[in-house]
Amino acid sequence: AGNSLVAYIPDLVGTLLDALTELEPKEFNYLSFHAEKEGITQEQLETARMSVSKMSPINDVLDMCARYVDDNNVEPLVDRLIEVIKRGIGLPTRAGVAKFITTMAYTHVQVVKPEVPRLLQALQPAIEDKSGTVRKQFSIALAHVVKLAPHKNIKMLLNYLMDRFKNAEDETPKEAVAMTFKEMLRVCSTQIRLFDKEIVPFLYFAKNDASTTVHDAFKEVWNEIGNGTVRMHIGSVVDFVADCMGSSSWTVKQQAGKTLSCLAEDMGKALAP
Repeated sequence: AGNSLVAYIPDLVGTLLDALTELEPKEFNYLSFHAEKEGITQEQLETARMSVSKMSPINDVLDMCARYVDDNNVEPLVDRLIEVIKRGIGLPTRAGVAKFITTMAYTHVQVVKPEVPRLLQALQPAIEDKSGTVRKQFSIALAHVVKLAPHKNIKMLLNYLMDRFKNAEDETPKEAVAMTFKEMLRVCSTQIRLFDKEIVPFLYFAKNDASTTVHDAFKEVWNEIGNGTVRMHIGSVVDFVADCMGSSSWTVKQQAGKTLSCLAEDMGKALAP
């Protein structure tokens, strides 16, 4: 019976993902507008919504659908997934499409590979979703897609993330970049570490952000890299900081100065007898 569904998988998956939000208890819609009044934090509300969504039988059907992704339906399926990423509303739907992409990339490596560039492009803005829960799910999905990506596409993505950080006007994009690096180092470290010459200077710079929240997020990522990598890439770090010193942004310049001071301190400790 499953084989007869193959041609209908794209439409079926798209409809099921929308239904995750449409069939959500109406009380959540009320609470989303009155959470503060009811003494509930946004994080608590999102956790509750995700818990209820995970119990939905729709997830079992989506998992079944994922098993029937093949060379014949993957292109129209990715079309539908991208449409949901761009236009889907509701936390369950957006978290659901991220989870489906993660499952698909993990279980159908060769089938998904031709669609990797399109998925990467669609997921880049999605990691900045207004919901922290959804941001995490999209970061996980992106990491699993990166694991299948060609060298040139990974390089383009890393350049996008680093530029997005430097041009960000608030904390949310920076935190999204930190979360994405954290997931990539967890899921596809082998692929990402091939770019140490580029990412080590950036992560060293990013962990010196003036925002405590951003600093803490990148400090956690930096711990995955290790302080020893600074000595290995000292030239690249100095070049990166020098380039930031020439930025037209005062914030970037200030952070570059702080990074240079931190570098001098770390190198002093490393050379101390």
